[in-house]
Amino acid sequence: NDYMISGAAKAAKALGNTGLVLYGNDGDTNAGLEPIAAGEVAATVDTSPFAMGEQALQVTVDCLNGKFKGGYVETPTSIVDAKNVTAILCRPEKLFPPPQKTYACP
Repeated sequence: NDYMISGAAKAAKALGNTGLVLYGNDGDTNAGLEPIAAGEVAATVDTSPFAMGEQALQVTVDCLNGKFKGGYVETPTSIVDAKNVTAILCRPEKLFPPPQKTYACP
């Protein structure tokens, strides 16, 4: 996950290892997205935790109202790298926790 790859990036830096390509998974704001923006991590598979939480709540409400009969619920994922990370970080209202700094939308 993003926290583990963030730790691996810090360990590699402390050991002087360069040229490593590090990929995470989750789309965590502070451990995945911001390290990508800082050039510390190459990419993450963004599982959109905020959107996943919204979807989970909607499924819960639907279950309580008898509208959900079970099955598979798809939540969005995307690959985030240096080319598209700012477009995500510049919308803190869709992130939890919020970014540690402000990012201007491209």
